[in-house]
Amino acid sequence: MASRAWLDLRAHWRDTFVAVFGVEPTCAACGGRWTLRNGDLHHRNYDRLGHERFDDLIPLCRECHEQLHRILECIPAWRRMGRAQASDVIVARIRATASKEEGR
Repeated sequence: MASRAWLDLRAHWRDTFVAVFGVEPTCAACGGRWTLRNGDLHHRNYDRLGHERFDDLIPLCRECHEQLHRILECIPAWRRMGRAQASDVIVARIRATASKEEGR
């Protein structure tokens, strides 16, 4: 994850995001700031590792990325669902929890 190829891919992913959406990326789970320095890209799958497509990756802040992995790795049912679907559902759950906490 510290290779030049991965750093270049992250930069290309960010540039593509800005070109497509016209804004800087945010954490898909909590909506917080996402940058190349403090953000992670979570692999929805590893089918194209090294040749990832734009939608193979999800922008997450480090805290949400760690939370996603704690959930994904501690409950076997998530792994049976498939990594892409499990990742999407877990991100949605983290987002819903963050929204509820903001509404308090």
